[in-house]
Amino acid sequence: MSRLGSQQRIKILRGEVLYALFLFAAGLDDKPLYPDAPWRLPERALKLTLEGLHQLPSNDELESILRYLSAPGKEYLQVAWRNDGRGGFEYAEITARGIDLCNGDISDPGVAFPRRGR
Repeated sequence: MSRLGSQQRIKILRGEVLYALFLFAAGLDDKPLYPDAPWRLPERALKLTLEGLHQLPSNDELESILRYLSAPGKEYLQVAWRNDGRGGFEYAEITARGIDLCNGDISDPGVAFPRRGR
């Protein structure tokens, strides 16, 4: 894959991760799917969602994507990283800035959202 294609793929994957968290927070009929922590998605649930969208990145790519989206200055997500030597994360949680990005109120050149049918 060309470098440009690879960069665009990562931008889209960042958008997919944010969008998945955004949808779970919104839930169905304005009822979050995880009422006790509506903005939070456990690692397994996020991976299953991305797999269902046919957008599941490798573990290394997903970690890189989460680090980008949670980096200081971006802070679209908060991530609870494991410190037990297993790697990975417990959950990712969308922030108000992440919601603003999904809604198009702010933009980030490193994040792309695929067009969705209306």
